Amino acid sequence: MMPRLTLERHARPGIPSWPEFENRHAAPLYLSRRRYRKLVVLLDDDVLDDEAVTAWGKDYLLAGLLTLDVIECSRYADAGPPDNIPRRKHQFIGDSVPGWAVLSLDDGSGYHSVRTTTGDQVSNFGIFGNAPDIAANDTRTGAYNTLDPAEAATRRRADALAAMVANSIHADLFISNRPYLHAVTWNLADGVTIVGVDGALAAIGMYLRAQDEYVTSRNPRGGGTHKMNRGLYFWVGTRELLPSAWRWSAAFAQHATGGGDDKLSLLGQSVLQRTERALQVRDDVHIGLNKPQDNDTADDALSSLDVVLLLLMGAVDATVRVVHAVLELSSPARIAGLHKDKWIADVSRVAPTLGALFAPGTNHAHALTILRLLRNSIHGEAL
Repeated sequence: MMPRLTLERHARPGIPSWPEFENRHAAPLYLSRRRYRKLVVLLDDDVLDDEAVTAWGKDYLLAGLLTLDVIECSRYADAGPPDNIPRRKHQFIGDSVPGWAVLSLDDGSGYHSVRTTTGDQVSNFGIFGNAPDIAANDTRTGAYNTLDPAEAATRRRADALAAMVANSIHADLFISNRPYLHAVTWNLADGVTIVGVDGALAAIGMYLRAQDEYVTSRNPRGGGTHKMNRGLYFWVGTRELLPSAWRWSAAFAQHATGGGDDKLSLLGQSVLQRTERALQVRDDVHIGLNKPQDNDTADDALSSLDVVLLLLMGAVDATVRVVHAVLELSSPARIAGLHKDKWIADVSRVAPTLGALFAPGTNHAHALTILRLLRNSIHGEAL
């Protein structure tokens, strides 16, 4: 599931940072450089343990992506950075901790300062307001309800402060497993999207693809980056989502070679090609929905959705034609369709297991109904 960003309700005056221009981005007129500012991330320190992230998996991939030069990532812990993290001493402003967002202790005034260090730049931000008090008394979510009430209130207060740290540094994402932040129903951190590891990978992946960066792996230490071009990226993604395509492709190739007829091979390839294109255009839908909404962004998102529906239904129709041919059904190919009861009955007589997949009431039948009716809106009133 692709998370929808929590856009700020009020303009925040943060100073955005943009990726450096590289010679490899110098190109002919219609091939542009990276188009978006850097993605700002706050990472809860207990989400990724640098020492433990050594085996391939989601944590490994996320740790690597967070070192990319288009991402500004700061760590955060309630108790501050561990003692073994190097500090920088400054003659006039005191210590700073590279790569960390450090929250000052409350002096009783309700005001906190937050200090971040990115490269050679030290930035100070402020937190004020009674949101931590409200969170401490908010028992509606059920977060920490197994703890002693006083301890639960302390945890909720700490979670709220962490979210406010993310807000103060103008973070786009706060990667955290804090239960209260994933359950809270009021606007605790304006403009900050709270995500876990899965949500972070989805959001970062879309941000990179929007800049024509198709990264598939990267060492958590910031090296060994593996990238693909767009075509290969979505080619691989389609086959990951449709693993039976390998068996299909092999069978089609053998059929074409042995029988001299490549019709099935072309139909099978069109299923995959349309699915690849649908995945690409799906990104355009999400990008449109993740912008401040006006008539232009709504038009972009809805136009892209129309294309996604057409492509997916085209992939389904091509699959149906393959099934019709492989099962050698006697009925005309023009009546083939997963939503047509007579054709499903014909399929069920030859391949009962296949026919049962789209029996009324099954999840497959429901998914097809949603896709079919939305696609058919192209013939009537626009969404």
